[in-house]
Amino acid sequence: MFGSCVLALLIQRLAELSCGRSWHRIRDCLESLQATEFFNLNYRFFCRNEVSKKVRDILNALKIQTPKQLLHLEKLS
Repeated sequence: MFGSCVLALLIQRLAELSCGRSWHRIRDCLESLQATEFFNLNYRFFCRNEVSKKVRDILNALKIQTPKQLLHLEKLS
């Protein structure tokens, strides 16, 4: 358990150094990135919301690609 806590703190610190922001600001900003489930009689799918410039800047600083608009599509029986 202790090892995983140390790893989490190291990841947080790397994110802070990469973004030039505190972990709390990074986390608060990334909380706006969400996925929503939609469905009808034939399909179920998950879409992400619009990505703000702040979120895009953080993802770019962390070298993480912006998630696709359509995250998952499933045909229902």
